[in-house]
Amino acid sequence: MEEDKMNMNLEKCEAWLSQSDRGDIGGVIEAQISLARNAGNDEERERLWVAIRSLGAMYPDWSNYFKRGRGSSMPDSVQNALASVLSDVQAAYTQMANDYPVILSVATRHGKSGGGLYESVEEYVDSEVKKVNTRLTKHYRNGEWNGELPVSLDLEVNSED
Repeated sequence: MEEDKMNMNLEKCEAWLSQSDRGDIGGVIEAQISLARNAGNDEERERLWVAIRSLGAMYPDWSNYFKRGRGSSMPDSVQNALASVLSDVQAAYTQMANDYPVILSVATRHGKSGGGLYESVEEYVDSEVKKVNTRLTKHYRNGEWNGELPVSLDLEVNSED
């Protein structure tokens, strides 16, 4: 892996680590990051990145920071802010659904998704996180969110009295 791409990934990884206590695994990932920053060639960097990715993927919010496929056109700082919000949303919805099981009894999928009740907390939370991701991305692209934290939307409210 080229050094500039590795540095970009490591910055995202450090932002992910700062979101919550990752325990002993977090310490291992930090050590891997240190080794990766001092790697002497692309092959070493690639091997270390595979190790970091493998450890990070143990956490459900890892995918908020690292997605497969074509990268976003949004600046890294906005992507990191969005990922931070999505991690918080994921934690909040998970906590709510676990504390109040009635949520899964009343929350339904969109009709285009087949309708019906969600089969698990994970399915419900993933759906809600995707909705927030879609909305905040749209707000950023429309100039209604500046991509900074805390999120503050500049929405014009059209009211007819």
